[in-house]
Amino acid sequence: VSLKIHPMTVYLALVVDITIVSTLFQLSVWERLVGCDVSGTARDDIQNDHIFRTMTT
Repeated sequence: VSLKIHPMTVYLALVVDITIVSTLFQLSVWERLVGCDVSGTARDDIQNDHIFRTMTT
């Protein structure tokens, strides 16, 4: 069985990959420009919550 991959499928896969990567890149740049690191604040909240729980117990 010869596996034939349509060139258009490869092209579409590449386009989707590039779109996702560039979107993520733009989001990180935008966060730096705006000054609110969305993922960072969420991470800090989780860490602070963990520290708080450790202190209270």
